[in-house]
Amino acid sequence: MRFARWRRDDSQVIFLVAEMVLIFAGTRLASIPVWRGVTLVIAVIAIFGWLSAQRRARAILDTPTSRIASAAQGYVELQGSGGPLGGLPVISTLTHTQCLWYRYRIEVRNDNKWRTTESGNSDASFLLNDSSGVAVVDPDGAEILPDRCTTWIEGSKRYTEWLIIDHDPVYVLGGFVTRGGDQLDLSLDQDVSTLLAEWKLNRPTLLKRFDLDANGEIDLREWELVRAQARRDVEKEHTELRTLPGTHLVGAPSGGRPYLISTLPTEKMVARFRRWIGFHLLVFGGALVGFAKSVGLF
Repeated sequence: MRFARWRRDDSQVIFLVAEMVLIFAGTRLASIPVWRGVTLVIAVIAIFGWLSAQRRARAILDTPTSRIASAAQGYVELQGSGGPLGGLPVISTLTHTQCLWYRYRIEVRNDNKWRTTESGNSDASFLLNDSSGVAVVDPDGAEILPDRCTTWIEGSKRYTEWLIIDHDPVYVLGGFVTRGGDQLDLSLDQDVSTLLAEWKLNRPTLLKRFDLDANGEIDLREWELVRAQARRDVEKEHTELRTLPGTHLVGAPSGGRPYLISTLPTEKMVARFRRWIGFHLLVFGGALVGFAKSVGLF
């Protein structure tokens, strides 16, 4: 969906397009009542755009940078060096560059205007290394702000490609979770029951190990020994599993909070969203002035 692409590319683009379309349409309308409604809608959209940009700027400024090895589970800010996850390499569509992530757009000139005919982006995960540890970053649902952008024109077509490549500095603000290791969710009682069920299926071995009086049956006293041994075995296995290194994952956070991936310095990202804040406030003010004029206040 086009809206989904805009949301991943830059959250503010959808607000900009909506505002510009309504302003253009409104200036073409001769009906004052319709223009009043248009200016009110523009004002509402501008407020939502302002809130969106403000929310992202505050999230960047208010979330301290964590180290991957010691990051708390939940919403975190991470910074490090990007790297490939492994498996098949990610190759960009237009320049066939090996990269970690790409986005592209192809436009055709029509009546001195550029119209998008094709666009897309990669969705493969990549690694983030901050020297304390490594996390797997899933770009799905993220708003990605790369600083590598190339545009060129061939004939009547314009091509644009954005890239994140190996060793680029990468900033991530999103949901952090560790799978495995000391964060592994294990059920002692459930695993003991499973192990006991397995032992029961091999009755000769069970009798050999726990039939202390050799009467061919496991009595109540012997069964308590069986349960105790199963519990010790499971506890040992759980301890070993929890000492293994866990896998750190970063993805879209819960609660609809901003999910940002960028190769821009933090201060440039904040400045970018602050410019959007100023733009939306300017549009909001202009919409109010337009509404006031339409009702005769000026």
